[in-house]
Amino acid sequence: MDIKEKISLHSWAENVISQNNFSDAKLIYEGVYYAPGNIRNLIYAGEFEGKKSVLKIYDDPRLTNEPQSLEAFHTYNKSPFLKAPELFKYHMESPQKGWFIMEHLPKGAKHFTTPLSSVKRIEFLSIYKEYRKNFPTEPTRELLLAEKLPAHEFHTFRISRWFELATKKDIEHKILHGESIFDDEFLSLYVEGLELVRKEFSTRKMVWCHGHFKPQEIFSVDGSATYYLTDFAHTHLFPEGYEFGFMIWADYLMSSDWSLEYSDWKKPVFEWIESLRSVAEDLTIKRYDDLIRASLVERIMGTILGDVGSSDIDLKDKKHRLAYLYKLLGEFV
Repeated sequence: MDIKEKISLHSWAENVISQNNFSDAKLIYEGVYYAPGNIRNLIYAGEFEGKKSVLKIYDDPRLTNEPQSLEAFHTYNKSPFLKAPELFKYHMESPQKGWFIMEHLPKGAKHFTTPLSSVKRIEFLSIYKEYRKNFPTEPTRELLLAEKLPAHEFHTFRISRWFELATKKDIEHKILHGESIFDDEFLSLYVEGLELVRKEFSTRKMVWCHGHFKPQEIFSVDGSATYYLTDFAHTHLFPEGYEFGFMIWADYLMSSDWSLEYSDWKKPVFEWIESLRSVAEDLTIKRYDDLIRASLVERIMGTILGDVGSSDIDLKDKKHRLAYLYKLLGEFV
């Protein structure tokens, strides 16, 4: 999205604010898609019909039906303590563009922070189990083409996209610096990992889920036993086990202390694996060890190719992180 489009999104926000009597509007968040200039949404705090509210306006490169997914969750949810912001009003101009006004979270609501302590991880996973009991089990919209793929082909499709992204970044780096970001060790691990993912997920089902269940999306309210689940923009059909790998990735792989020795750095990953074991049993998931292994391989490969390999972080730091991730991937393939 270029500067002209950025201004257009802000202008559109002003019109929506005016036309819907959303008063005292204050911009509190500007979401981007991979790069600072690619603004995909704007979030305002204000007041709507006498209630403290939040207005979110989005124009996302990806397809999203966030207001409808939020609405569907409210229809299905029967939990006494897990809630989501009440939806007041919305408008969808296309599968990628729209706006909605929802309840402002109560004063004192704070999201979980990463990486989670062992105690907080237990609390977080208890909320996860409550969410799985109270989330729609069937898709609440027309499926995207990729969602109609078998689970192993779906993962292959996504991994291939990251590989293409990394290839382009590697070419740019070679032109500028005369060397590759990735080494031959990774290529052999990549082939083994892809084979493992395809084999394991060929027998797994696709699951309708929130798609972004991570610590930053769960808010606890001071002085109560109430929790809020937020950000329904990623509701999607994903392979069974995807959320397990995603939670480990979101909580630890993206916020870990890379200055630790590798033996210490990897420990939380294996602690997470053991913490999720009882959750898998409660959800009657079969062959947990095989599933978490393949789910983590998919996440680690994505981290190598996209989050680290294709990032703009300093090359020395990038090489260091990749070395740790190669070792971790090697432990699972």
